[in-house]
Amino acid sequence: IDNLRSGIVDSKAYLGISERAVATFDDFLLSRFHMFLMVYFHYKSVCSEKMLERYFTSSPSEYSIPADIEEYLKHDDHFLWRVLRGSDNYWAKKVVRNSIPAKIFETFGPAQLNQMDILENYLLSEKIDYIKCQSSGRLSKYYSDSQDTSNKYPLKVIRESSITPESLMIRNINEATDLFEKFSHSHTVNRVHCEYNELSDLQKLEIQKIIKS
Repeated sequence: IDNLRSGIVDSKAYLGISERAVATFDDFLLSRFHMFLMVYFHYKSVCSEKMLERYFTSSPSEYSIPADIEEYLKHDDHFLWRVLRGSDNYWAKKVVRNSIPAKIFETFGPAQLNQMDILENYLLSEKIDYIKCQSSGRLSKYYSDSQDTSNKYPLKVIRESSITPESLMIRNINEATDLFEKFSHSHTVNRVHCEYNELSDLQKLEIQKIIKS
């Protein structure tokens, strides 16, 4: 925050950082990347959300959000947890027990999507219930190339001097750090979960063959 600056380009003010803070910005991007993979995209939390969706779908009358604002304010995590604990719904019980179906397949990016399709087709053919989770997010939106108009005001990097009042150089953040390009695109994690231990030995063997192929 101490290194935030304003950069004037063509009479327009842009949010910028001092050039000496580029290394700190790199650390920020790396930390954000790790948070996405290890926390926001963690398979347990993502799959738990899918299980919660199945609970809402299979027991639509058990839980609803009230229109009255005062009642709505009571509906926090603890309120929902009490509802789940008192439910006989299959998915509610699994959420309460933190019983996450086994993760049988995971891919980071598009390379193994065809393999995942083969796995899904097999699970469908065998009438095996499974949960498919997809987590996607663009880790950095501080710069967009000329073909992307979603960000008209990219973050700037500003070279300063203690002996001149004006900036010596102003450039876009992607020109100042190689890491930026890596994190400027969306990252997607795909996973498939099922009750693997409940499958037959033949089904387990077929799934293993698909995963290893």
